[in-house]
Amino acid sequence: MARHDIADLAFERTWRVYRLMNPSVDEQDEKRALLDRFIKKCCDAGASDPELVVVEALKLLKRLEEFGEPD
Repeated sequence: MARHDIADLAFERTWRVYRLMNPSVDEQDEKRALLDRFIKKCCDAGASDPELVVVEALKLLKRLEEFGEPD
């Protein structure tokens, strides 16, 4: 699977799960852009398993909820 495909798949799954767990989050929430950058960075670094990327991305979103946006 190509890096671009892995990133797209991981992003779609992560955002869908996150919004199911947090239905009050707007589809265009600012976390969406952070998530996109995070997933692309993971894939650029060599991540090849979309499920592992999803897990790491969900952990990122959880940290953002707990501690706020990174500087």
